Amino acid sequence: MIRKHLLTITLGCAVAMTITTNIAYADTAGNGYKRPSRITAQLPAYYPSHFPSLGVLTEMRASHDWVINGKAIKVSSNVIVHSLVTNFSSLYSVKQGMELAYRVNKDGEVAEVWALPNGAIDRN
Repeated sequence: MIRKHLLTITLGCAVAMTITTNIAYADTAGNGYKRPSRITAQLPAYYPSHFPSLGVLTEMRASHDWVINGKAIKVSSNVIVHSLVTNFSSLYSVKQGMELAYRVNKDGEVAEVWALPNGAIDRN
């Protein structure tokens, strides 16, 4: 019960929901701009209602050196990983080809990752 209360405070979400939004953004390779994207999927209650960035993990050069949407990006050594089955997961649960939502820190490194179900990102 205490854990559920902490999740509510930390994440501001207490129930599972279907999210359809145009506020989430995905990086477009090469131009540095962001384009609207949409997620329509049943997500766990501990996932936020909006994500800073979306993408497909196209390559894992090393555990802390990824390519998302064709753009190389470093991963923080303190990265927080959320999976569809547990709020806090291991970096080892992230695999090449996965659809992800992620947050970048002030150093430009991936600081937080949410695994998304296959087909959750609208790529149009």
